[in-house]
Amino acid sequence: MPLPYNTTTIENTTNLFDFFVEINVLSSGWFAYLLLVALFLIMLSMWMHRGFKAAAIGSSFVTTIIAVMLWSVGMISASIVVFPIIMLLIFVFIQLFSEG
Repeated sequence: MPLPYNTTTIENTTNLFDFFVEINVLSSGWFAYLLLVALFLIMLSMWMHRGFKAAAIGSSFVTTIIAVMLWSVGMISASIVVFPIIMLLIFVFIQLFSEG
């Protein structure tokens, strides 16, 4: 029978931020990236009643803000912050130049 994962090494997590940083370190940086993707998809599905364009703009905007915050605390690299910004700009231009 496999032994359970050793969680006794996580002793320096006294608040939620330290816990997220520790998870991000243990997952080789994937936690923050997958958190952004999950938040984008959850917000997109939550705002779909407003239409796809408005939902995409809103979820891209919030994802961009969260990505900038994660970048400012060092959980993601600056090159990853560019992707939500590009998505936001694309969806805004689609909204501006679409007919109807």
